[in-house]
Amino acid sequence: MKYAWIKQHESQFSVKSMCRFMSLSRSAYYAWLERPQTAIEKDDAELVEVIKTLFKKSRKNYGTRRLKEALIKRDRQVSRRRIGRLMEVAGLVFGDNYSDAGGTGIRSFQTP
Repeated sequence: MKYAWIKQHESQFSVKSMCRFMSLSRSAYYAWLERPQTAIEKDDAELVEVIKTLFKKSRKNYGTRRLKEALIKRDRQVSRRRIGRLMEVAGLVFGDNYSDAGGTGIRSFQTP
């Protein structure tokens, strides 16, 4: 996970400084880059795409429980914990589209 973060931020910071900050050796990072993708990593990448599709179809309303049910219908047995981890990695957050149009809910009493 640390190596993926370094790769993601490679354009913003130097690899040397990020490795030093995270107490990793640069050689280990570059070895990780050259390593072939494992079966689990390939499955996770495929699963993230399926989760993204289901999440968009649900208009960002499905959490881990509903996504698990939807995946079971597609003959994919996946734990809620794994779904949650993959959602976090993909940056998917459910329930963001809630609105209190009438102004009578708890949001109307909160201070800005």
